[in-house]
Amino acid sequence: MNITLTDFIIFVALILVYLVLKNLLSNYFSQKGRNLAQQEDIQILTRKIEEAKEQFIERTEKLKSQLSLISRLQFEHKSEERNAFLRFHEAMFTWINGCLDFGHGGIDDYNNDSIDQRIFFLNEAHQKVNDALSILELYLVDIELLDSINSLKLAILENLSFAPIQCLRTLQKLNLEKKELNSIPTIEERELKLQEFFNNRKKIHSDFRIIIFNGYKSVTNEIKNYQKNSRKYLKRISEE
Repeated sequence: MNITLTDFIIFVALILVYLVLKNLLSNYFSQKGRNLAQQEDIQILTRKIEEAKEQFIERTEKLKSQLSLISRLQFEHKSEERNAFLRFHEAMFTWINGCLDFGHGGIDDYNNDSIDQRIFFLNEAHQKVNDALSILELYLVDIELLDSINSLKLAILENLSFAPIQCLRTLQKLNLEKKELNSIPTIEERELKLQEFFNNRKKIHSDFRIIIFNGYKSVTNEIKNYQKNSRKYLKRISEE
């Protein structure tokens, strides 16, 4: 078979076209493969970023919840501490004011049952101070305030708390003696004894006022110191 020049040129041209197309197609498919690979990588990376974002949000919410719980517990603790202090303060001054009351709460001190009730009130007031303090000590770490509380309590015990009960017991004894006046045969003697009864009552009340007045002067510094430390404590705890 004779091959002409034209046939040869066409053949060579076909080979060149083949080589060019092969190269172009190879590059095209190679680039497309790389693009697909990049898209897959981007999808994987995007998925991982989204997963990390979700985990971050979840952990953040969990942390926020934990912090909120801690904050609430701290607030509740401080609130309970403050309430414990206020209950103690109320109990302390109920006791103090009860001791200072010259009129013994307005009772009928000719009636021994009423006197018994007043004595019970004073003893109960003292017990409530002890109970409130035992709770407060579970919370309070303010050494200065605790010292002033104990100093005040000791000062009340030494200078005020015994006097009203002693006065009331003496009045009870006097009331019992008064009942025996009816057994005195003569009016003159009964009147003398009755006058002696009223004089003794007057002296008991007068002596009680003097004891309480002096006792209050003795505890004034402890009261002022306690009140000063109490105000500092309440101001500090409200700012925490």
